[in-house]
Amino acid sequence: MSSLAALGLLVWAIPCLSADVPPSSLLRKIYAMDSSIAPGKGNRIVMDGKALPNPEVKVEGSSLLLVLKGVRPAPGLSVPTFPALEHGWLEELPEGLSLNLYLRGTIERKAIRRNPEGSRVVVDFVLGKEAAAAQSGAPGARASVRPGPRGLLRSVSVLPRDKDVLLVLEGSELPRPDVRRVEGGTAWEINLRGTSSWGGPWSQNLSAAGLEVYLWKEDRADSVALNVSQAERTRLELLSNSKTKVVLRLSRSAGGADPSGPIDPAYLTVPVTFDFRGVDLRDAFRLMGKVMNLDVICDPSVQGSVTFSVQGAPFNQVFAMLMRMFDLSYRVLGRTLYVADRTRIGKVLEGEERRAYRVDYADLEKVASILKEELELPRVQVDSRLNTIWVSASPSKHVEVAKLLGELDKPARQVMLRAEILELSESGARELASAIEAIYDYWWSFSFKGADGTTSVVYDKYPGGQIELPSVRNKLRVAIDAVVKEGKGKVLAKPSVIALDGEKALVNLTQNVKYISARDEAGNPTYSEEKVGPRLEFTPRIGRDGFVTLSVKVSTGDIVGYLTGAQREQIPLTTERSAETKVRVMDGQPLVIGGLSREFTNVSSYKVPLLGDIPFIGTLFRGQFKTAERNEVVIVLVPFII
Repeated sequence: MSSLAALGLLVWAIPCLSADVPPSSLLRKIYAMDSSIAPGKGNRIVMDGKALPNPEVKVEGSSLLLVLKGVRPAPGLSVPTFPALEHGWLEELPEGLSLNLYLRGTIERKAIRRNPEGSRVVVDFVLGKEAAAAQSGAPGARASVRPGPRGLLRSVSVLPRDKDVLLVLEGSELPRPDVRRVEGGTAWEINLRGTSSWGGPWSQNLSAAGLEVYLWKEDRADSVALNVSQAERTRLELLSNSKTKVVLRLSRSAGGADPSGPIDPAYLTVPVTFDFRGVDLRDAFRLMGKVMNLDVICDPSVQGSVTFSVQGAPFNQVFAMLMRMFDLSYRVLGRTLYVADRTRIGKVLEGEERRAYRVDYADLEKVASILKEELELPRVQVDSRLNTIWVSASPSKHVEVAKLLGELDKPARQVMLRAEILELSESGARELASAIEAIYDYWWSFSFKGADGTTSVVYDKYPGGQIELPSVRNKLRVAIDAVVKEGKGKVLAKPSVIALDGEKALVNLTQNVKYISARDEAGNPTYSEEKVGPRLEFTPRIGRDGFVTLSVKVSTGDIVGYLTGAQREQIPLTTERSAETKVRVMDGQPLVIGGLSREFTNVSSYKVPLLGDIPFIGTLFRGQFKTAERNEVVIVLVPFII
């Protein structure tokens, strides 16, 4: 590479090895292979990454759980498939990353190794004979292997709340539970289909909120069942359901109603047969209310007709389908089922409250728009003076508003960009290009020569004496300083600016050059101005893996001469050099943008003393010579996540 300018626009992203940037643990790749501990029967999971710790391992039958504390996954990372694996997934936890594997047999042996650098963790394990036969493709082996569960139940918590008891189920990929009454109405069965759990069966006696409750867990072929038994009739309601948490409320039934009393339609799984053809929707709900032993009140917002025919379908599925089709919601109030439009039910039953929510970090208008669309809020007002959003909604809706606002209104991360704008001569650009190529391609330091104490950068395939520097940034710093001290370049500016994640920042170091562009008939001047100098715009975007995506636009301008106008006004001639790019770099990794070159001609005059001043013949003893020169603007950018 002879010069930065010879390549036009050049962008280097120099790998940063600086010790002052703390390493972050990152899992980049997972792959499976045969294990050497049991040829033909063993399995090996290999995890490659950066600063990986020793995993915490938990084995339960055919389940293998590996927890890597403080580790983040690379984008797009997934669990590989191999013959012994039934199902597996990755899950990000507050304390790190977990790898969940369900295998085609019980684990008989396992071994875990980690290299000293933490760049690789190897897990070897051997399954039972049945699983080994399935791996080898033995006839009939697959018939005994059932599909593995997707969900995992990790914990069950019991929390007393006033006169009720909350059952909190936590895990991953949890389904909506199937709930049914058993034993004449004094017991409940909570079934999580397609779910497994750590540990074997267990039971617990509870006494909370005035209820004597006996709770036990059992693992079935393809599900986990929780059984709740109590001395009196109770009511069980599903309060919330997500993939990681299920919350149910157990409360005493009013008046000790008999098992034939009212029941929440979400829990009624009896098979039903309906044949509706153009039936008014309100009449359909009244007929369904008789099945539930509930009175039905339909809000005026319930409109339309329905046509469908089902035979032997679970009641809760039919009821839920009608709710979704017509965008309705319901509440069970004693022995009455109230059905209304989703946007009205809270307002009618709970009343409407007006509350103020302060937004501290996010964009006020964007947050108000998201709240209105996602939660279907009819009235949302913005007070930009107080940075506050006013919401009119039911109390239950306000709970959703507060939860969503907590997710939206978080302080954004910031990026500090240190920039250095250099103007180099042609030889200085060549030396800096050689130094960058040495750093980037060969990871070499620099040779320092000169008995007179001067310092120069020498690019050689096999340099002699070397000085080892602690980081790439320091090596680049030495190269730039050497070029500047030799008089082959100068620093135009060294700005630093901080920007929020995703927000544009501007560094404007231009100066306004005013000049007379014209004169009127009376000789009064008209002034104009030109902007010259460096200008930098950038927009950072911080990724989950510690990288920063930079959208950068740089430009610089100079006055290269003047033109004489019609009335002898001096009009400046300007030139502008600019570059625009989008690049992904690590935190603290230098980025060099070059190729912003300009050619110009220097005119020098000379004459022979005395003889050059003689009229007429003096032209023989004086003259001019022109030299063509080239200079180049180089920008060095270093982003830091703060």
